[in-house]
Amino acid sequence: MQSPEQAVYQRIAEDFYIDNMRLDHGTSMPYFHYHDAYELFYLKEGRKIYIIDDEDLDVSGGDLLIIRPGEKHRSVSPDNKPQYRLIMHFKESSFVRFRDVIGEVLIPEKLPRLLKIPSKKIATMEDLFGRISTFDAKDVKNLVRHAEIECVMFDLICRIRDISASFSKKKTSGNRTVESAVRYIDQNHCTDISLESVAEAVYVSPNHLSTLFHRYTGMTFSRYLTDVRIRHAV
Repeated sequence: MQSPEQAVYQRIAEDFYIDNMRLDHGTSMPYFHYHDAYELFYLKEGRKIYIIDDEDLDVSGGDLLIIRPGEKHRSVSPDNKPQYRLIMHFKESSFVRFRDVIGEVLIPEKLPRLLKIPSKKIATMEDLFGRISTFDAKDVKNLVRHAEIECVMFDLICRIRDISASFSKKKTSGNRTVESAVRYIDQNHCTDISLESVAEAVYVSPNHLSTLFHRYTGMTFSRYLTDVRIRHAV
């Protein structure tokens, strides 16, 4: 009989795997693991902490996490609230028609691990994820279904590239104050927060935070807060 660890390692070794699941409570993976395929983790509802190598990433509703082959990772649920997420594993070798595109778009230098999908793009992205979740591993061996998978996946990869280009990691990286403010907003967007309260939480003046926020995110504080609230509402 397989241990839970063996079962997980066997499952994530598949070339093409999709798990679209709604959970009524939080779940955690207490041990690190890695695989030789890409993993896309899309969180529709809930919150998750992903530890990848030595980096902690706070994932919330509307976020897309990209884990590359060979990256050691595990996940932790900071609360016991319901979650709705989609996990997809795939290899470049499974998609001959756009193998080079995957390698070009998903390299770390061009794409961050964590993408926050803008509110106006959530419906389109979730439609793509919904279409992809109708496939499974055996479809890769079917000529027609395989072609369908490749078309949808090509669309998904291109949209990921576009989202990254419009709101890339470099806009918030390099300034710990902005990163802390973004994290605080994502965790407290349902409360009556303001520029002043967030500035107090990250130990800077409101004017200084406003200047930093616009410089590193490309949008005003109020615009970002509104966008976060819309994403979660959607």
